[in-house]
Amino acid sequence: MKPSQLNFQPNTLSEYIGNEKVKQRISIAINACKTKNITMNHTLITGDRGTGKTTLGKLIAKELNTSYKVLSADSIIKLSDLTNLFLLNFPQIIIIDEIHNLKANLSDSMHQAMDTFEYSYIDEEGQLQTEELHPFCVIGMTTDPGLLTAPMYSRFSKKYHLLQYTVLNLQRIIMQASKSNEIDINSEAAFSISLRSFGIPRIALSHFSNVYEYALKFNNGVINNMMALKCFDLHDIDDKGLDIVQIQILKTVSSSKKPMGAENICQSVKIGLEGLLKIYEPPLISIGFLRRTSVGREITREGLKHLNNSKLLGVFKKR
Repeated sequence: MKPSQLNFQPNTLSEYIGNEKVKQRISIAINACKTKNITMNHTLITGDRGTGKTTLGKLIAKELNTSYKVLSADSIIKLSDLTNLFLLNFPQIIIIDEIHNLKANLSDSMHQAMDTFEYSYIDEEGQLQTEELHPFCVIGMTTDPGLLTAPMYSRFSKKYHLLQYTVLNLQRIIMQASKSNEIDINSEAAFSISLRSFGIPRIALSHFSNVYEYALKFNNGVINNMMALKCFDLHDIDDKGLDIVQIQILKTVSSSKKPMGAENICQSVKIGLEGLLKIYEPPLISIGFLRRTSVGREITREGLKHLNNSKLLGVFKKR
């Protein structure tokens, strides 16, 4: 028997926690499709990384009981990739992650297919062929809708934006995940995990997985608040969810007499620019510890206060 992973995914739209108004609007759209036996309109889901865009896209397909395929825009490199998508095992719903990365030279073919449900291509003999497609829905997902071309953006008649989650909603997600995986956790421990997750379900579930592993080692898999706090100590995660790299970033910026540029921060902390911009910096900005200005990054008063009180500062000094 093959080992299986913990299952953190909701099985139905009703199990999807958070963004309740978005969920209600989607539920109404799904009901209309089922009632009138029509295809879902092309749909754009936006939001920060880890807020559940892909999960929501899959749930839409499951609620409609239709075939679907999930792919990244980066995997559609050349025209033949589009041709294979539309002519081989063509699903009723195409879920495209980071759709803003779709190459411009492929957009026209994609637009035509989305508008007319027809796909034109050049066959092996150099002849133009047009295939009629069954009605389908594209569910596009992006962290930044502003990066979409105007023609592509206009193809999506339905647009939903996912907000960051409250601590209580993250706590509910963790409690639901623990129930579905038959893991014993109390609400206090789930709350402590949620407090360190920056409003992002993916981060909360990652912390939950680490805490469960720790509890398996030291408490027969039972998660209480002491297990959670000891696990965070081991992983160098402080009470706001910051790790050692983020504390180093705050310390580096605080030591500068003027705003620091991103490249200078990276050089000092020894991280890559993409890592700073996509992983370490966004949470610091979202909780108000770091401010990005036209001339560089500044630490805020709240950020400086936390830096001076963070238990990780001592870890940083030892290293």
